[in-house]
Amino acid sequence: MRHGAGRADVTNTAWVSWPVAPRLARYVLSMEGYEEFSNVAVTNTQLPTTVVPLIFMLGPGFCQRHLHSGAHLRELANSFVAGLHTHAVGIGSAGRAACIQVNLNAVGARRVLRVNMSALTDQIIDVRDVLHQSAARIEDKLLRSDDWHSRFELLEDWLEERLFDKRARSATASEAVLHQLQRCRGTTQIEQLAASSGYSRKHLNYLFKQDVGASPKLVARILRFECAMELLQQAHPPTLADIAARAGYADQAHFTREFAEFSGSTPGAYSAAAGG
Repeated sequence: MRHGAGRADVTNTAWVSWPVAPRLARYVLSMEGYEEFSNVAVTNTQLPTTVVPLIFMLGPGFCQRHLHSGAHLRELANSFVAGLHTHAVGIGSAGRAACIQVNLNAVGARRVLRVNMSALTDQIIDVRDVLHQSAARIEDKLLRSDDWHSRFELLEDWLEERLFDKRARSATASEAVLHQLQRCRGTTQIEQLAASSGYSRKHLNYLFKQDVGASPKLVARILRFECAMELLQQAHPPTLADIAARAGYADQAHFTREFAEFSGSTPGAYSAAAGG
């Protein structure tokens, strides 16, 4: 969510989207280039999601800000990865930023990063602290390249190497459960998922936290929130009661509580602020 109004408050952004190669599509959701030009500081609200963004800086970096006060919390000057978040985060810039971004699903992120994903939950980590020399090499290549086409091709080759190297960590059970959760948008009973996985609920929780970053129950809640957000952001959104029903909440009150926990706002207030 960008802040800016009036002649003295101008923000221009440029997005470059790159189609995901079929060989990567099992783990890579999207690839994008981004540039931002503004004569004022810019803040975007990043809401909880099951997507794991891997961001390589190509110019001035970002910073983390307090969502309500806008207070500067920390610099994000270097390339970074954000693990699964359970609350909204404010990401801003001084008005100039450029990056190339890979959006991974959780099991793809585990294969690329080769870490216990629970260590990244609610964290934003410098890529070099996770990937070390591998990150340094791809960063150098991306910075040396002067066009989007060659950058994306470099990134594709690097991702293929990371994803399918024999040292990449497999997450077969978690991947199957995650796909089931995604197909039903978080509405399947966790006991059914555990039974289909062949593990006890306790052991499935343990595996899922390692491979995804949170329990199946929490991931299901985030998936329902994502579904509700999609409905709320439609040009002509359904009523809040209809959104609650279609997204799988027990009732509108349940939807409102969950929405407030994940976004810091009520559905009505969020819609009004967005011009809904």
